[in-house]
Amino acid sequence: CWGIFRQHMWGILKQHLQRVDRDGVESVSFDANGLSQLAKFPPVDLVVIVDNLMDNARKHGARQMKLKARRNRRGRIEIEVSDDGRGMDEDRVDPTKLFDKGYSSTDGGTGLGLFHVRQVLHKMGGDIALDSNRERGRVDFIITLPGEEK
Repeated sequence: CWGIFRQHMWGILKQHLQRVDRDGVESVSFDANGLSQLAKFPPVDLVVIVDNLMDNARKHGARQMKLKARRNRRGRIEIEVSDDGRGMDEDRVDPTKLFDKGYSSTDGGTGLGLFHVRQVLHKMGGDIALDSNRERGRVDFIITLPGEEK
C-alpha cells in the first residue's frame, strides 16, 4: 500500500507507546518538521522498526525517546532517533557490529532486533546507521527512508 510516513509513523508510535508505557519509556516525541514522503511499504514493516527501537531503548533504561525528521542532501527524509538510555560501553561493545545477526550488547540478548530493523529498512529501500556525529557511548541512529518527495 502507499503510505505517507509521517502519518503512519505517528499513528504507530502512539499505538506502540500506549502498549509499552508501563515498561519504562514514559514519553516519545516525533517531529516530522512538516516533511512527508510517499513510499510503498507494508505498514507492518514500520511496526517492526518501531517495536525493536523502543524495546532496545527500554532495555537500556530510556525513559524518553525522540524521533526527528530532516531532509538530507540527496532530498531523502532521514529520522534522527535518540533516547536518554545508558548508551553503550564502547570498550566492551563493538559499534560496527550492532546490526550483525547474532551480535548483542546485552546479556541474554538474541542479536536479532537491530538486525531485523536494518533488514526491513533495506527491503523498503531505506537504511539505518549509528549517527556519525554522536557522542562516544551514545546510541543515536539515523534512519534513511525510501520514497519520493510529496
